[in-house]
Amino acid sequence: MNVAEGEGTRWTLLQRLSNSDDAEAWEEFVRIYAELIRKFLRLKGIPASDVDDLCQETLSKVMNQVRGAGYDREKRFRAWLYVVVKNQALEHLESAGRRPLTGQDELWPNVAGKVVGGRVVDGMEPADAEFDWWERETLASLVREALDRTRQGVSEKSWRAFEIIAVTRENRAEGDIYWVEVGKASPDAVSRAAQELGWDKARVAREKSNVLKRFNQILEQLISED
Repeated sequence: MNVAEGEGTRWTLLQRLSNSDDAEAWEEFVRIYAELIRKFLRLKGIPASDVDDLCQETLSKVMNQVRGAGYDREKRFRAWLYVVVKNQALEHLESAGRRPLTGQDELWPNVAGKVVGGRVVDGMEPADAEFDWWERETLASLVREALDRTRQGVSEKSWRAFEIIAVTRENRAEGDIYWVEVGKASPDAVSRAAQELGWDKARVAREKSNVLKRFNQILEQLISED
């Protein structure tokens, strides 16, 4: 499967999700968004014992709405998904008599202290600390997906040159995230890659640039939902 076929836009993925026979589209959607949904549910205060079941319920609801009339395609998809996930969390906590956690609570990582109270109004463009977190974590999920797809289409040595020079992994309590440096490569990193791979520095830089170009193409397609 080439890049044009395999790395379509989120709109293309949504079109494919509406086809109940396209199991691959559903697997792709779950791969990108399931862990993001689990993280959000935990941060909202859903007990660990309930997170997986509620995540499955939420994914099923998303699928049913995309395949039915529940999703307005004029809306931004990430904002719509955020509303669905947050309201699922609030309904679950309300039924259990528990208080939802917000961006003000200590459990939330790297979020400005801003109180976000009450249910999200369907169709409203969310603009709060929690949604800022959601946007950043969605991008992190898409970066991981783009990295996985990029690696599948290049040689191991080319990937390793790119990984040494451009990929940074940040260890966090709620899960590792990966970022890609698109600027000028560190001379030390280039030297380290050249020594490990047995290539000269010019080839290392060339292979890294080729892989980075592929990565950027895939990532741009993944985030072009709006």
